[in-house]
Amino acid sequence: MEYIFKEIIFKWNEDHHKQKAYNEKQLVNLLYKQNIELELIEKTLSDYSVYFDRVKRYLYSPKWNNLIRDFPSWFNLVDGKEQEITKAFIDEENAIEDDNARLWVVAKIDKKISNSDFGFLYQAVISLPDGVSSPGQEGIPINLWWQDVAKQNNIQGVFLAYYRSISTIIFRVSNELTAEHLNTTFKFKPKAINFLKHIKDRFNAVKYDELSLTNRFFFKRNIRIDDDFKGEIIDASLNQSQQKAVQSVFSQNVTFIWGPPGTGKTYTLSKIIAKACTNGLRVLAVSISNISIDILGKEIINEFENFSESSKKLLEDRKVLRFGYPVLSEIVNDSRLYPKKEEVDRVRKEYGTVLKYLRSHSKNTDREDIVRARNKQILLKNEIKQINQTRIANSQLVFTTAAQCFLADNFEHEKFDLVVVDEVGMMPLIQTLTMASFSKNKFVVAGDFKQLGPISTGQTEAVNNWFNKDVFEYMDDVEGYDENIRVMLSEQRRMHPDICSLINDRFYNGLLTSNYQEKFTSIKFSFGVINTPYCFIPVEPKNGAVVKTTQGRSRVNDKSAQVVTELVESLIIENEAMIIGVITPYNGQVINLKRKLRNKMLSDNQLKNVTVGTIHSFQGSGFDAIVYDIVDNCEKNIGMLYKGIQGERLVNVALSRAKHKLIIVGDPKVFSISDDLNEVSKKLRSLMVDLRLSDYKLSYKN
Repeated sequence: MEYIFKEIIFKWNEDHHKQKAYNEKQLVNLLYKQNIELELIEKTLSDYSVYFDRVKRYLYSPKWNNLIRDFPSWFNLVDGKEQEITKAFIDEENAIEDDNARLWVVAKIDKKISNSDFGFLYQAVISLPDGVSSPGQEGIPINLWWQDVAKQNNIQGVFLAYYRSISTIIFRVSNELTAEHLNTTFKFKPKAINFLKHIKDRFNAVKYDELSLTNRFFFKRNIRIDDDFKGEIIDASLNQSQQKAVQSVFSQNVTFIWGPPGTGKTYTLSKIIAKACTNGLRVLAVSISNISIDILGKEIINEFENFSESSKKLLEDRKVLRFGYPVLSEIVNDSRLYPKKEEVDRVRKEYGTVLKYLRSHSKNTDREDIVRARNKQILLKNEIKQINQTRIANSQLVFTTAAQCFLADNFEHEKFDLVVVDEVGMMPLIQTLTMASFSKNKFVVAGDFKQLGPISTGQTEAVNNWFNKDVFEYMDDVEGYDENIRVMLSEQRRMHPDICSLINDRFYNGLLTSNYQEKFTSIKFSFGVINTPYCFIPVEPKNGAVVKTTQGRSRVNDKSAQVVTELVESLIIENEAMIIGVITPYNGQVINLKRKLRNKMLSDNQLKNVTVGTIHSFQGSGFDAIVYDIVDNCEKNIGMLYKGIQGERLVNVALSRAKHKLIIVGDPKVFSISDDLNEVSKKLRSLMVDLRLSDYKLSYKN
């Protein structure tokens, strides 16, 4: 029918037919050269009814807007879109290659972790610029540069993992670093050119393949197709919205799961994946980082162990593969997740031996020996690749980072029955569109587009449209998106209802409901008692609060830092078991707060339950109590991080980390300094008005 539909539209689009309405018989006459019968015309009009209006009882007219939106190539409208994507890739590549100082991340090696078969692993403490949530996608190459080291000051490495909560990375280098390297601050910069090239090449290869989900997403057509799956999917442990999400996945080919904080997104995904695998579907589950995919993997393994005998057998038979660089100990130490591990270890050990030989004999060995060693190195590398491809092909479930799907050829020819992309709100749009090409039939994306989004290196409009946006935003204008494609998990269990109310109406259209099971208690500290779920402590310019800009173009507020550290010190002493998070938008203030806390002479044992970091480093985590230091005030222009949609997302993340207690410290007039609503959104203004007028306030006297 698609061929006939296309022929009808092409003929109708001719100038002397475009404004006319026709009945079925007239369309047969219009297409007389194609010898198309009346019943086929009738069936086509019925099958593609979304693209036709019934003008009179027997007359039809095309819905040109829908047609142009879904089939732009038929109207020669693809060029502009394609040109913009091409420009976006070029602009992003140029930005990555740029040696601009802002792209370099300052770091200091914390410790050597181990020698691996492919090199040496190190852990380093890093300091990210304001507004940056990660050094880059894990698995990509990085340049490391030691300005104050005389020899080997420019080294190539691989970025393996980022621990947000403690601001550290794990990286691998080929040669062991010297004591001088270990004791000297260095800078590093991700080199994502090859990674970007793999995404571009795969996207270009599939965008015109009409059987590919990437093609359907790109042209926004035939997105949702009903499935004839008849399996039982009712699960009493799931709430109503979670049930709907599972039902949607198994009744259609594409599902967007919108999972606000505390709504059980990870749990729901584990149910979906376990059900799919036990029904014979091959599944690829990916996320943006190793930690987030391990968290999902941990939930999946727990589900497999309790779901059914057949799911247990998949684990026992080593049909589940964790591919890449696992970081959670439960995943690292579960031997069931690494099929052919002994074979992989054997080849890697041999590869490591050859690598060591080449490192130590490159200058004083016979050239023929070097050539033989290099040939052996290539053969072993190919053998590892073949083993990995076999492991992937033989697995019922593979879970890994999204970057791994593009960085090597291991997944190049793989197609899975179901692809699940978690934390998709932080993934660049073009990467998500391309991830769909790994699916034969079913594609599930899950995340929260009201929280922090993807971050690109480039700053152009083209980059903003294809790298800085997420797939939720891209699909927002698709017909039936809200009703059929996107499912919201609406019952949250993390936050006290009063805390939830601060974000619900502002950021989630009042759609969240609360099922809070904890027993609420008051907490004490030196200058008061908090007997409400949240409270606001005003710190105004008239009390000596001054916002300053640091050398690194970050911001600090010494007065609010003083209030916060005294508050945290008291909370620690009065509430020993409480897990406390201290959040601020600015890295400069993080450094300031950590220094002031150290000066309080608190023991390591007292500080073990306290985490201090930027809002970007807290996404995805939850704490018993959150202390949120706004930093900015009404006497200095609002920082870029608080402006526009980005500001809304930032504050949403900050508030929604709290489970039982939320303490906000700042100037009540902070968002009232600009009349331009593009600068600070109405939602943030209304938040501060509500806090200012609230009974949930405490005064700080000093």
